[in-house]
Amino acid sequence: MIIFIMVVGIVAMMKIRRIRKYYVINTIINSVGSLKSLSIIMLLTIAGWFIIGFGWQITLNSIKIEIGFFETLAMVAVVSIINILSLIPGAIGISEVSISLYLGMAKQMSIVEAQSGALIIRLYGLMIIILGIIHFLFYNITRITKKNEK
Repeated sequence: MIIFIMVVGIVAMMKIRRIRKYYVINTIINSVGSLKSLSIIMLLTIAGWFIIGFGWQITLNSIKIEIGFFETLAMVAVVSIINILSLIPGAIGISEVSISLYLGMAKQMSIVEAQSGALIIRLYGLMIIILGIIHFLFYNITRITKKNEK
């Protein structure tokens, strides 16, 4: 179903391309270059959202908060929109409040469970950033070492 909607959206964007008043859509399509590139970008974006949702679901399951995968994806989407609209750098505080409100209101969880879920997701995000920095440093060290050996 998601792939069908994506294909319909791409075809619609390609048809709209010919109309001058759709400047933003035309700019996106022209900057991507081809329908194949646009399709790959959209598939990678969808895959990224699924990976994030899967990570959040595993993180919540680790503290015995069990919600479905698509409910987790909905929570990721709602929290992301709230984070963007808040205009707070890093959404520090906003993210936790929106996650705890979502879990408390939509899933009828206690305040303690909802806040625990919000904090564990924040810690999960920090862990991902730290692992990324470690990998980046390790990559640069190995690259410099290999360059010096030559």
